[in-house]
Formats: sequence, C-alpha cells, structure tokens
Amino acid sequence: MSNSPPLLQELPTEQDIGGASGVRRLYVLTYGKENSEQFPYNIPNEKISSELARVAGLPVPEVVLHQHRGQWLFLSRAVETVESGESRPPGTSSDVAKAIANSPGLIEEMVCFDLFVCNNDRNPGNFLCDAEKNVWLIDFGNSLFYRPSGRGQIQAGVSRLKSVEEQLDALFDKPYSFLRECHTWDAMQRSFQRIAAIPEYFIENTINRLPRDLLTESEREFSIDFLNRRKTSMEQIVRDNSRLFPNLEIPANK
Repeated sequence: MSNSPPLLQELPTEQDIGGASGVRRLYVLTYGKENSEQFPYNIPNEKISSELARVAGLPVPEVVLHQHRGQWLFLSRAVETVESGESRPPGTSSDVAKAIANSPGLIEEMVCFDLFVCNNDRNPGNFLCDAEKNVWLIDFGNSLFYRPSGRGQIQAGVSRLKSVEEQLDALFDKPYSFLRECHTWDAMQRSFQRIAAIPEYFIENTINRLPRDLLTESEREFSIDFLNRRKTSMEQIVRDNSRLFPNLEIPANK
C-alpha cells in the first residue's frame, strides 16, 4: 500500500469550487466485492444487510455501491485506514476478544441480527478493530440469498429464504459457533426490539434502490416481504429453536 494516494488531496485548479462548505476530494481505502458465478448475490447480500445492521445499531462500516467498467462493486470502508491512506495492520485475535469483552451484549445482538438476515458466516475473521480498539462487524456475503452450496444442500436465491423461513436449521450448512456464546436474555431482547423497529419503508427503499440488474422483481418483492415478516418474529424464532442456544436461559412467556 506504499503507493496509496494521500487521504486528502487539494486541487489547485479547483480552489474556488468548494465554496463556504470547503469541498475537497478525498481518497479513502475500501474493501471491494463483486458478483461472480460462485457468489451471484454478493452485492445485494452485503448492501442490504449492512444498511439494516447500521439502522439496528450494530457497528458496521459505511458501505457504497460503485460501477466500474460496467461492473457493480460493493465497497466497504476500511475502518483501520491511517491518515496517509495506507492500511493499518489488522487487529489481532486478542484485540478482537478484548473489544468484544468491552462491548456487553454485542455477541447477542450480533447473533440475533445474523439470524434476521440469514447470515451463517460469522467467524473471528469477520471482525475488525480500529485504531481505538473498537470492534466492527464485516462480511455479510453469505446472508439472505446466500450462494450455491458446494455440497448441493442449498439452492441460492428466494428458495433459500423460503427454506430458512420454514426451518431455521436450513440456515446452517456450516458451523456457527457464536450461538453458544449467547448468555444474556436482556441483550437478546434489546436486539429483538431494535430489529422490530427497523421501518418497513427503509427495508423497501434499501432493496428497491439496488441497481435493477442485481435482483429480479420477484426477488425484490419476496425479500421485502420476508424481512418485514421476520423483523417482528425474532423472539419467537429464538424461543422455537432454544436447543440451539445451550447457554442462554430463556424465560417463560408471560
């Protein structure tokens, strides 16, 4: 990254364009993903889930979509960028563990949200720590419409959402160890409430503003309805699947 441009570049020929607001051109380091044959839904999975996570109060980096040479890219801000525009060394496992320990309830809130957007790929490599040792959640590429399963167990697309809605176990074609790390029911309830409070119009707007070639109309319609149904059902989903949470004491329904 030694050839990275400076974070802020003054433009001598455009000194007067900024006006009173002082507009400048910035170069910000990002991580980028694109759709592929192996990951046909990478971009909508990442964009939808990241935007909803932000509204639900989870620590996620800012994200944008950008078209480059006819190809849509999902760009996630690199939260460990330093002033020179270069990348800071990633946080160690110890850094991540300490950051999580200093964020009570984060694990429970993260797990609830992952279940909401059907993300089955949460592992220690999907966390980042910034310069102040704050933890950030990244990588929602395996959420929602998912991807073709190498074992042929999961068909990507709307059928995947239908399968998960019928049975939560359909979500897990790989281990999701953080289910065992859920201990605090109050934190779970806080997440249920935050997810339920995501406005229906925000879900609809986030999905419908995706470029038209990224999802079909039927995929848009089903995912909007799916998420609106699911957002108010998270507590019941957890209760119905209590066996998946061996260390969580779930109180009886009042």
